[in-house]
Amino acid sequence: MVMKLKLACCLLLLSLAANCALAEAALEPIPFSFDSAPYLPHEECFLPDQAGYHDDSIDIRIEKSRAYDTDYMAVYIRIADVSQIRCGLAADYPSQKTATVLTMANRFNGVLTINGDYFNYHNQGIVVRNGEQLRFRPTPLRDTLVIDDKGDFTILPQTSKEDYEALGKNVVHAFCFGPWLVKDGVAITNEQIQDSEANVGKNKHTQRLALCQLDTLSYMVVCTEGPSGGDGSEGLTIEQLANLCRDLGAKNAYNLDGGNSAAVILNGEKLNNVNNTKRRMVGDCIYFCTLVP
Repeated sequence: MVMKLKLACCLLLLSLAANCALAEAALEPIPFSFDSAPYLPHEECFLPDQAGYHDDSIDIRIEKSRAYDTDYMAVYIRIADVSQIRCGLAADYPSQKTATVLTMANRFNGVLTINGDYFNYHNQGIVVRNGEQLRFRPTPLRDTLVIDDKGDFTILPQTSKEDYEALGKNVVHAFCFGPWLVKDGVAITNEQIQDSEANVGKNKHTQRLALCQLDTLSYMVVCTEGPSGGDGSEGLTIEQLANLCRDLGAKNAYNLDGGNSAAVILNGEKLNNVNNTKRRMVGDCIYFCTLVP
């Protein structure tokens, strides 16, 4: 009987190792491009109950809580290489064709996929995607989030050409929605928010989505619910979102498109605003992929 139990335990451990660890996989960076990531997520590495994902190259953990009378999720992401942060377009720039974030998640093989910054529906700002500069029209009307080739975030409030060119970094992505929320651990003030030209309903209680950096190759997505979700959530203002991101440990945080555009996709499911049947079509997405073949 004891031998049978030992054998069963050994078989179980071997099965878990094979299914979840994906041990000894060669983790090579993948070239940036607008094509799909080369490797599909591994079904056996998704955690039960939509709690996240884990393989040798990426770890995702989802925590849900409530603040400001609003439900929110904090998605913690740790990756092995900056090439795992990628952007996808619904169609080649400058097309304004759209798709759901779920459609793009499936197309680009994202482990975790979120909506982008709506850049193809205006003509302002600095836009870099997957190492390719698509637009260079810096303007003080827009704050810029830069992700460099080390995976580090730099916030450029009211971006000028001089500020951007002074970075001296290899830029992988640059986003032009905003406003910035947390810069070097300090949250934006209400006065700064009111001075911002970003047309994001800054004082409105609504769904919000923020992309944050916690540490080296360590990130967080904060997605809040709103009045349209039917769960009793009030939604957050920009000031509340900034304070929430700071309190959750964000070193730098940046506001992305919200409202019905806000979407968090994991394992083929939209995790936020699930009671709302509207599925906003958008032009771009941000996704995190695996390096494990």
